[in-house]
Amino acid sequence: MAIIVDGIHPFDRDNNGNGNGNIDSCEHEGWSCLADVNYDGFVNADDYDLFVWFFDNGLSLADYNYDGFVNGTDYDLFVADFDAGC
Repeated sequence: MAIIVDGIHPFDRDNNGNGNGNIDSCEHEGWSCLADVNYDGFVNADDYDLFVWFFDNGLSLADYNYDGFVNGTDYDLFVADFDAGC
């Protein structure tokens, strides 16, 4: 399971200047869905459980909006993407 791709936080959004909003590390690997937390190409309970584990343990990997804090906003944003199935 890949958590950090190319040394980049998995929720580090678009910093390469192309303006598409996709996280650059995922873009590089062909991923475009932030809710696919384990990068297996599917949005399913495995992703949900992994994100919740990150969140419950206060890990920076649960900082979904990459603002430096792990809080309810991160959880809500993740759930919205998860529910949308990307």
